[in-house]
Amino acid sequence: MKAKFLGFLGTFLIFCIISSCIITATASGGPTYLAKITSITALYDEHLERVEFAFETTGTLYHEQSFTVSVTCSALEEGKWVANTLISTSFFGFDGCVIRGNVVEGEVSLSKSLFTDPRYKDFLLTVKGERVDMGDMVEGDYYDLDAKSELITIKPEPTGDFFELGAKVSAPKIATGGGFSYKVYPEKITRNLSGGLSHFEFTLNYDPSVMRLEKVEYYCPRGTKWAIKNYGFVDMGYSVSLEGEGVKDDAEVYVVFHFVSLAPTKNTELYALDVGGGDSYGHNYKAPTYVLLPESPIVEDTALGDLNADDCMDSLDAAIALKYDAGLLSAAANSGDVNADGYIDSLDAAIILKYDAGLLDSIG
Repeated sequence: MKAKFLGFLGTFLIFCIISSCIITATASGGPTYLAKITSITALYDEHLERVEFAFETTGTLYHEQSFTVSVTCSALEEGKWVANTLISTSFFGFDGCVIRGNVVEGEVSLSKSLFTDPRYKDFLLTVKGERVDMGDMVEGDYYDLDAKSELITIKPEPTGDFFELGAKVSAPKIATGGGFSYKVYPEKITRNLSGGLSHFEFTLNYDPSVMRLEKVEYYCPRGTKWAIKNYGFVDMGYSVSLEGEGVKDDAEVYVVFHFVSLAPTKNTELYALDVGGGDSYGHNYKAPTYVLLPESPIVEDTALGDLNADDCMDSLDAAIALKYDAGLLSAAANSGDVNADGYIDSLDAAIILKYDAGLLDSIG
């Protein structure tokens, strides 16, 4: 009975809310917008022959809804300028656009021959929402978005730094002898690069007395063509250069360095130098100085059985020993050899598990 009452109450509240919306929409006498555009930009990229647009909204964007983007201009016809000449109309779904917070980004094609033709001027881009079917219970015209226009201007040539290097270490604290990975990727890629970032390079500088580089891998979005162009050890560390199809988002392409820790330290820092990159249209830059990467590992000696340096000897440490024994990990902490037989294997994992279960008073 209580469940039925709560269900009835919930239905009643929903009905009240919908009724309130109907009254508001009817009182206003005009359409109701689920979201409104507060600002819009439209930039023409001559390299790609595309108009890149971005608009900021307030309200709620539903991914299943859609909107239109139209391009118009003034055309010279029989010696007179005729405004609002339609060039193109494109349909977009919010789920097919790039959405960053409350900013929607997209692009439409516009040929250079048309954009530079003296018979056409004042190119205008207009974003307009589509009507939303709110069902029989809701009256009035509802639209997912209102309409807003902006003159199309030339996209400026990029200047300054085109991106920054970000980094993430797999474990901030590493036991001596343990393995860890270090992910390095471009972030804060400038929107002025035509087609996005198509190549980047850097040298990772590290202390070889503290860590040994075992393997280097790179990753890119599925379906895109990226490859390591140059790589190898240099005097100051390990140098890598990648190139491929343009990317615009943080960490879409990244390099992973796999290390083994060698000696304890409290102040290990990793640097990048010779950082550079750009797009495929000749926009390039080089950062001439060292860049301290944002994350660095701390290598320390740990108690026997504490393979992950979390100050506990438990099933997590046993799992690491078993993975190493099975060949799933390339390195394990020296503290993993709890029975001092020169190996890190299932016997050590069993001892750690017994300690974690309270069957042993100590390890070692």
